[in-house]
Amino acid sequence: MRMTSDRGDLFIGWLIATWLLFVAVPICVSVVMGTTGYGLPLALVLIWFIFLRGAQMLSPSVRADRLMRNGHYARALELCDRALAQSGKYAWHGNRRMVWYNRRVSALLGLGKVDDALSAALEAVNASPDSQTLGNLSLVLLRLNRYDEAEEIARGVLALTRERSIIGNVVLASVKLKRGLPADADSLARTSLADVRQLLPNVRPEHHVACLAVMCRAARAQDQPEIAEFLFKDLKNAAGSDHTLQSVAVLEEIENLPDTAVGRDKGFQLVEEAYQLDPHYTLWQVTQPGTLIILRGDGRFVPWGERSTAEFTAFAANTPSREALTEALSGIGSRAQARPTAQANTLALGVQLATLGGTLVLLLWWTWRFFLIG
Repeated sequence: MRMTSDRGDLFIGWLIATWLLFVAVPICVSVVMGTTGYGLPLALVLIWFIFLRGAQMLSPSVRADRLMRNGHYARALELCDRALAQSGKYAWHGNRRMVWYNRRVSALLGLGKVDDALSAALEAVNASPDSQTLGNLSLVLLRLNRYDEAEEIARGVLALTRERSIIGNVVLASVKLKRGLPADADSLARTSLADVRQLLPNVRPEHHVACLAVMCRAARAQDQPEIAEFLFKDLKNAAGSDHTLQSVAVLEEIENLPDTAVGRDKGFQLVEEAYQLDPHYTLWQVTQPGTLIILRGDGRFVPWGERSTAEFTAFAANTPSREALTEALSGIGSRAQARPTAQANTLALGVQLATLGGTLVLLLWWTWRFFLIG
């Protein structure tokens, strides 16, 4: 079983020792002895870079993020649970533990376990009420169709971040669509999409897809089919290999079908396909007003409505009421922070920067000695 404990201190010691062994000592010996060593110091520097990159890629945090980017939410959730269960010397503490709570919320959402995601989101908010944990909470509430609470928390996130929260704008845009205000929804989603494009590729793909999905629906609601079709192509590209995001694209494709017998047959085939990719998201879309319009008058749509009703009835029974949620969130306003919790180990990051800077200086010294004045 791979390590899921916090080995930041061990990594720092390993990094310093390997840097001295592979970089500092060989270059210094080469310069002092006045020989290039047939380029051996440069080869050792390259080996050190490979070791460093490998250590970064194998860290639990990077593995979990990579799994979720590729849609492997069950494996990511397992990694999150193992990380949060660690105790003793190598347990995750402080900000670095907080990031695992946020990953766990995202993994549960990806798996459609929205009731469990709400509990996880509340735990994260109580530990650190910042723009990311509160944004995740608003998104979970949206996926539970608790629009008033989702809107309230999303507005709080936008107030914290001066309206520069991608999650906050997406949640508010979705609420506006539900309330029949497509122009307002489009404006909010466009704000988020502008931020997403500035941050690519360092932005969560589900946020990118959510922006585009809202804008597609808003364009259709405003009788702009050409714009909706253009946005849909971007959505399909952004979905990538993530099965949850692919289900978003499949369901959006239904909205472009003609209201004919052939179109409805194709539509029900696509609903089945989307359900196989992500059952919860498909049933959630069934509950959303203004979606799957050409299918709703067909008798074959009735079972889908019954499935979604059963799922959301179960969610309502397993999640806290509005009153309980308000009580759980009472008192966090004074602790709320605009910036999300930092993920990196500050000391480890500082040592990496120091060793990389030292490597550059040593390489310049070595080059100057043998190629400029040698």
